[in-house]
Amino acid sequence: MINSMRNLFYFAILSTVANIGILNSQNIFLSYICYSLFFIGIDGLVYSLFKFSLYYVDLKINKQILLAVVLSIFSIDAFIMFINIFFHIAFGIKSVVFQQDVFLLANHFFLYKLHLILSYVIIASVFAMMVFKTIVSPKMYRVKYLSLLTAFIIVTIGDAFYVFLQLPVDFSVILFSTTGLIFYYITFHYTPHALISKSLSLVVENLEHAIIFFDDNGKCIYKNKSFEDLFEKYKNVGIIPHNFLADNWFQTDLFANQIDTNLQDQEINKVYEIGETTHYINLKFQKLKDEKNKVLGSFFLIQDKTKDEEKIRYQKYLSTHDGLTGVYNKFYFYEQAQKILQNQKDNEYIMICTKISNFKFINEIFGNYVVDQFLLKYSQKLLSNTSQNAIYGRLENDNFAFLVEKETFVLDKLLNFTRHFSKLSKDKYFPIQILIGIYEIDDKNVPISVICDRANMAISNIKNPTENPVAYYNLEVKNRLFFEQTIISDFSKAIKEKQFKVFLQPQFTADKKIYGAEVLARWNHPTEGLLAPEQFIYLFENNGIITQLDMFIWEETAKILQQWQAHGVKDIPLSINISPKDFFYIDIYSFFTDLVKKYNISASQIKLEITETAFMIDTKTQGSTISKLRQAGFKIDLDNFGTGYSSLNIVRDIHFDEIKLDLSYYNQSDDIQRTRKIISTILLLAKNLEIPVISEGVETKEQFEFLKQFDGTIYQGYYFEKPIEISYFEKKYINEE
Repeated sequence: MINSMRNLFYFAILSTVANIGILNSQNIFLSYICYSLFFIGIDGLVYSLFKFSLYYVDLKINKQILLAVVLSIFSIDAFIMFINIFFHIAFGIKSVVFQQDVFLLANHFFLYKLHLILSYVIIASVFAMMVFKTIVSPKMYRVKYLSLLTAFIIVTIGDAFYVFLQLPVDFSVILFSTTGLIFYYITFHYTPHALISKSLSLVVENLEHAIIFFDDNGKCIYKNKSFEDLFEKYKNVGIIPHNFLADNWFQTDLFANQIDTNLQDQEINKVYEIGETTHYINLKFQKLKDEKNKVLGSFFLIQDKTKDEEKIRYQKYLSTHDGLTGVYNKFYFYEQAQKILQNQKDNEYIMICTKISNFKFINEIFGNYVVDQFLLKYSQKLLSNTSQNAIYGRLENDNFAFLVEKETFVLDKLLNFTRHFSKLSKDKYFPIQILIGIYEIDDKNVPISVICDRANMAISNIKNPTENPVAYYNLEVKNRLFFEQTIISDFSKAIKEKQFKVFLQPQFTADKKIYGAEVLARWNHPTEGLLAPEQFIYLFENNGIITQLDMFIWEETAKILQQWQAHGVKDIPLSINISPKDFFYIDIYSFFTDLVKKYNISASQIKLEITETAFMIDTKTQGSTISKLRQAGFKIDLDNFGTGYSSLNIVRDIHFDEIKLDLSYYNQSDDIQRTRKIISTILLLAKNLEIPVISEGVETKEQFEFLKQFDGTIYQGYYFEKPIEISYFEKKYINEE
């Protein structure tokens, strides 16, 4: 708008100078020049006024396009006025006598009339915009817009007098310049007194803080809505009496004996305890004086800072507590635990850390919300069920720590507590195993962070959490952790260098004929030697890299079958293991169908061993995958049946080609007869379902003789053969054939 106002002044100067030239010129050619410049100046004036009004009124239209169109029209008109100097296409010059003086006036042609129509159309639109702005504006702003509208009407009437009365002197230019000054002053400098008063009144009325004004006699003359709300609130809680009057405000508990009205400025803070709630009030008192330092009155600015104080306390709380669970956060736990160890030097303490087995995997599958709800429930129960002498903290994610006195700690109580959290939620039955690491603090000068690390190191030494989810920190744990870190860090290199080797454990019929073999991985580590699966598989499961190893072993298996097929061996299938996590990291169906195509082998040569755990998260989806694999020709074995989370629902809902019966608990049982009855029942069930059974883990002749009475059973275990290298397997079981 400032640019439009500046341009309006420039064009007004141009029109004024040109008009002076017209009045004093007696030369026809010079008159043509002055008149052309005058009309060009009028074009600029009208356009600048239009642009100013358009932005001032702020109509909700595309201003840029409209201004571009209007500017183009005025530019054409200005060009016509300029070439009129030479071609006289818009107006001519004629001599006129007025009051005995001779003037050279413009004789208007058709193009000039178009110029006139254009100018008055734009002026009419400016008038309409000003009227619209005056009507729709708040009442206190109307005096401002009426002033602009009045000035605009006056200059328009003045210009019309000149045009239609054919006066030799155009005084409208003076009116345009004067109007420009009025527009500038009203727009950028003038603020009506009523507007100031109303604005200040609205500010005070809508002020968030309560404010009350008194005259020089102490009588209340005004109080805003926030004041009313504040006092109504504190009447309800008993601070302000219900018979409170503004004139005796100083008699209330809120102000009594706090304010000295003889002083100029004061500020006090009061705290009220009402029930379990603390209220905070900030009160500012100030006298109002005129320019002669005479007291006009006074006012109070009252702020209820209760919410602000609550926010401050909450921020302090967040700085020391975990935002999700409400227990101490990591750094505050370290600080408080260190203080306890320093101040209680005569007492013995232990540090306990807990983690959730396969937490990263669970979080990826079920998402943050479900896992957070579990952690919240876990921490709340932890706070309410453990010793009051303990302090608790959440170190990160699923890792909790608590420091307790050794004499008050009962491990069985903690184990019973963690067993209540056996599944993720009511509607998501995923087995949860909470792991516990314990470090008996023998040196209180060790930093708490190191103490917690040692308790967590103990957790990393837990191999079979189902059997024993607790581990104590000791030197063996430290060495074990170092070994595990070495193993994990060497994994990528081992895959690239093919350090993992395929071993085969044969499977036999009752008459000890070769039936097939299970593929097992061994790691020929360059420094640790030949590592068995139980030394590294659980690590890869926990770290989510098991799928990379599985895909490597699967492809090596396909290569073996391709070589056997080339030598005419097609009747010895190989069984490969599929981790439950493989279903979530890769497309199992696509991988295996592509694999058999790549190596041109039969799908029936590969048997996929899948544990029941793989079906516990999403039975429907995994069951669909299994069905597609069976249709593609693959054989599907239900692995480790009889241990873990064995469920008849799996056998009922999903069709398997074989069941692998795990006999490990047979060897650990104290009641052999009862164990045999259970095995007999399982074998009878499989027979009725017409599902072949592979008895895995057969280690003694006694076991073999017992199982032999059940027809159709296949055998695998150390009683027959341990896992052996491929070359030895081929030499012993293929070449002999």
